[in-house]
Amino acid sequence: DLLDLAVGESQRRNQAIIVYPETKHPDWHRQRGLDFVEALARIFSERGLLGPAAPVWLQSFEWDVLDDLKARTGLRCFALVDAHREIDPARLRGRFDGVGIAKQRIDPRTEAGRDLVAELRAQELAIHARTFRHDQPGA
Repeated sequence: DLLDLAVGESQRRNQAIIVYPETKHPDWHRQRGLDFVEALARIFSERGLLGPAAPVWLQSFEWDVLDDLKARTGLRCFALVDAHREIDPARLRGRFDGVGIAKQRIDPRTEAGRDLVAELRAQELAIHARTFRHDQPGA
């Protein structure tokens, strides 16, 4: 329903509305015999939402699922990175379109944050800061 709404509103406004869903627990679905990737690929295909120009960007902490989704749909994919996962930006280039990274990792007030942003940009990866909330003061 959300995809249909976004497509309709995009046409009405003559402006792309990007839907940026996060896959939630695809491994849990796989363990129950549900093909998460097939289901999503079918939904996007039925609506003509395929390829990097489509107004759907996918994000997940489970990078293997993003690999499969990108192969099946051609959609833009963003690797979610929490505050602790080690990453090598050079190994992400070409695999993903960017990262959705914990805001603490790219804090411009720190040398480590500035360095990581520079590394990600050098690899031509989009950088999306994630999880801005007030339930953890100072985080």
